[in-house]
Amino acid sequence: MSSLASVELLSGAPPEEVLRWAHETFPRLAIVASFQAESSVLIDMAFRIRPDVKVLTLDTGRLPQPPTT
Repeated sequence: MSSLASVELLSGAPPEEVLRWAHETFPRLAIVASFQAESSVLIDMAFRIRPDVKVLTLDTGRLPQPPTT
């Protein structure tokens, strides 16, 4: 089955299933994270599927702004 056909079959699949497919299809897969809430969840899901998952960090150079008073 081609990768494109697999992607079409995964439409609407739970994120864990998509990550599992990605790890099986692309052995050199890496997660790119800037450590926002979404990437933290993605790293956790990927680690539960494959504990040796590679994670590349992205420093955006932006820090949260303090609240104005």
